[in-house]
Parts: sequence; structure tokens; C-alpha cells
Amino acid sequence: MSKLIRTDVCVIGGGVGGVLVASAISQMGIKTIVVESQNLGGERLNGGSTKTFSLLSVGRLFEQIRSAQLYGVKAIPNGVDYDRVLNYIERTIKEFEPDYSQERLEGLGVNLIFGQAKFLTKKTLQAAENIVTAKRFIIATGSCLKTPKIDGLDEVPFYTNETILKKGGIPKHLIILGSMGGGLQLAQAFSLLGSKVTIIEKGRILSQEDPELVNFIYERCLELGINIYQDTNIKKVKNLSNRITIALTNNKEEKSISGSHLVLCGERVPDIKYLNLAVAGVDFSNDGVKVDKRLRTKNKNIFAIGDVIGHGFSEGRVENHAEVIIKNILFFIPATIDEMHGPRLVLTSPELAQVGLTESQAREIYKKIRVMRWPYSENYRAQIEASTSGLIKVIALDNGKILGAGLVGDSAGDLIHIWTLAIESQLKLSLISKMKFPFMTLGGISRQVAKSFFISNIFNKQNRLIANILKNFR
Repeated sequence: MSKLIRTDVCVIGGGVGGVLVASAISQMGIKTIVVESQNLGGERLNGGSTKTFSLLSVGRLFEQIRSAQLYGVKAIPNGVDYDRVLNYIERTIKEFEPDYSQERLEGLGVNLIFGQAKFLTKKTLQAAENIVTAKRFIIATGSCLKTPKIDGLDEVPFYTNETILKKGGIPKHLIILGSMGGGLQLAQAFSLLGSKVTIIEKGRILSQEDPELVNFIYERCLELGINIYQDTNIKKVKNLSNRITIALTNNKEEKSISGSHLVLCGERVPDIKYLNLAVAGVDFSNDGVKVDKRLRTKNKNIFAIGDVIGHGFSEGRVENHAEVIIKNILFFIPATIDEMHGPRLVLTSPELAQVGLTESQAREIYKKIRVMRWPYSENYRAQIEASTSGLIKVIALDNGKILGAGLVGDSAGDLIHIWTLAIESQLKLSLISKMKFPFMTLGGISRQVAKSFFISNIFNKQNRLIANILKNFR
């Protein structure tokens, strides 16, 4: 017999966004329930993003050891103990677990229900043996991998970025279908640890990012020996003598590639299959749940946050969504999301970070823009640490208003913060150019690129003419 539970707020999904919202709301004395179909922590704990970045960090460390002799340091690498590497990754993940644990949430007053949520009416859902009635619902179920329709795929063993990190040795030849969902991270990590790696992408890698910045990552992959097939159509997949064989068409040429392991890292889709949203009066499509600027669905008592609303999949933006939800539900403040200003980060080697408009997006909106660039190679810190492959790129209007910024290189994710603040606070380039940065830091490139905006103004034809006239009065 089903048990009826009444609550103020029911959060569907115990990932990062769901836990953030539920924790905050419950601490304000609001009766809160979280319904989770699998494990708490979502992609951050249970998915592949954190694990693959951890593996990439180990790969980069191994590369540093191998190249130590270039700096006069004698270091002889003795191979990779892959099982111990995986043990290290698991220990790292466990450091995050308390933040998303059942004990913590229940200690904050959150009622947890484990089971698949399914709406029965606009105000009621079923979860396991429970019928939950709530004043407000928040859909935070995230996204899941979309299995591509490829002839023969259902007859061959394959992995995802969530399942490939298994003990038993480093793959000899990893074939990765798609560059999304940690695909590039996996490719670089395993390549650094000794695997042969091939990436097959139906479009272009990181097609949503600035191609000028993406090219640094592409060149790095080639440097590592990774084979990349872009704009490629896969015709068939076979399992021949325990080898994965893929027939494909690239540049109008038919080719065949064989490898030991196949990994799917392609398109992700909102995880809404079992929610029965139509009954709840919620509009949705294959792209996700449809929401307004306040993250409300057509049913104004139901909100949605994170990847489930589509529009690009980024773990980082869910925290901004959580803040908007909390303000709307707790304090009735009509807070809205601003996806344009949200920073995003690709944790590859090198890192790529962007905020605001890219150059192509800005040119579609504005008739005239200014584009400033400054290479890492002109920075002392980068030169000393041999990390000169990188670039900062800033898009602005003639009046100094910043439209967007992008970085590719070491610590790009840390350097993007100042540009996020500048865009959100509507600061102009003049303020960035006057900022004081400590000597010998990568952060200095932000000031240099901002100063370059004014150098072209200072040394224009008019100012040169004035300077020549004034020199006669010295």
C-alpha cells in the first residue's frame, strides 16, 4: 500500500543542484524531500567528469617526470601502476562524498526517498512506494548519454566515461566516439599513460567554443599522438577476434579502424524519460524541459535546473541556477538566470575557459567590435615554467565595454574569474588595465591584453601628428 507524504518542496534528483537547493531550503525550516533514483552526488561523484580529470592530472604528472631531463633533473620513470592510479582516484572522490551524503542531508532535515519519480498529477508524484504531494517541485535530474544509432553497436562491448576506469590494465588502443562528456580528457589521459588513442567525431571537436582557442587543444592532441577524425560518418561497428573494428567515411574516403576498447562520449540528453511530465503540465522537448528566465516551467509550481533544461551541458552553471531557485521559492524574489555571462571550463590540457560572447557570436550582434589577444609566451611566469602554449582573447566595443573573454592555457579556469566579474559588473577595460598584479604571475596577461586595447588608440595617426607638432615647443 502506498504511503502519502505531504511536503512543502520536493526536489527530484540528488545531484549537485538538487542537493544545493534542498540543503538551503531545509535549513530555512521548509519541509523538503529529495527523490533520487540512483546515488546521491550526480555526475560529480558518480559520473566520469571528476574521475577523468583526476586521471588526466596523473597523466600530466607522468609526462613531467619523463621530461624532467630537459630541465637538468635526472628522473627515470618506472612505468605506471594502473590499479594504484585508480585507487588514488577513488580516494580522491571519497573526499567529496560527505558533502552529498545521506547523513548530511538528513542532518539538515531533508527527507530522502530512493526510487524513480513519476508525476501522477500536477501536484503529486510517485516515488517507490510513496505518493508525494508538494507545493513546489524542482526537477534536477541532469542529463545522460545518448546512445548513437550505429549499425552493429548493440553487438559489441563498449564503455562510457563512467565505466571505462576499471582495473585490469591500461587499454592498448582506445577508440572514443565523440569528444563531449570527457572524451578529450580521456583521450589525453590515456595517451599520456601509454595508450594508443583514436577520436572519431561526427562534427568538429568542441564546436560550441571559439575555434581559435580550440585549435590549441587540437594541436596538443596531435602532439600526444592522438588520431582525430572530424566530420566523420560511422557506417558499421564489428567485434572481430576480440577487436573492435569500425568502418567509417572521412573526407569522402572509406576507412577501417581497429582497437581494443570502445568508449562512447557523444551527445548528452536531458534525463526526463520516466518523469511523465505531460501529466504534470510541463512542456518539454528532446532538448529538455522548457523554462522561463526564473526557471519556472509552464506549471508555475514546478521549476527545473541544470542540464535537464538543455541549452548546453555544464556542471558549473547549476550552482547559479540553485541561487535563482532559492531566491524565488524562499523569498519570492523574481531572480532570473543569465546564461550569457556564466563562465564555462573545458578541463583538457591545456584548459579552455570562456565567459560572455565568443568572437563569432559578437559579430552576429554588433556591427563593429574590437578583438584583443595576448599570448602566454609573452608572460615571464609562463616562460619559466615552460607553459608558453596559450592565449587570452577579449572581445569588446569601441567604448571599452567587455563582451566576452576566452583563455586557453595553464590555469585558464582560474584566470577567467576576473573577466566573469568584469562582465557581470559591467566594468570596462580601462579598469582591468589599471589593476595591480603581483610580478611573476600568469594573471598579468589579463592586464596586458586590456592595455593592448588602448595602445592602438595612443599610437594612432592623430596622436602622432600632435606629438610631432608639440616637439617643436620643447
